[in-house]
Amino acid sequence: MDISGFTAACAKRFCPECGTAIIQNKRGRPRSFCSDRCRWAFDKRRERQKVKEEKRNENSRTESAAGQCSETGCV
Repeated sequence: MDISGFTAACAKRFCPECGTAIIQNKRGRPRSFCSDRCRWAFDKRRERQKVKEEKRNENSRTESAAGQCSETGCV
């Protein structure tokens, strides 16, 4: 097994939020998080980052629009 396969296999066995080892169920879909608490925290953090990114993009658009207007002589 090459190192990328090993890394991928390891990544599936640890919680992406807290790093705790995940105990898989014997049946059904494999678990991605160790608990609901970590799943909720992960989703909340991802949502906050998305909002932050949208604000950053919005600010850069308004700044670039203001810069274009001043170059063309707009008031």
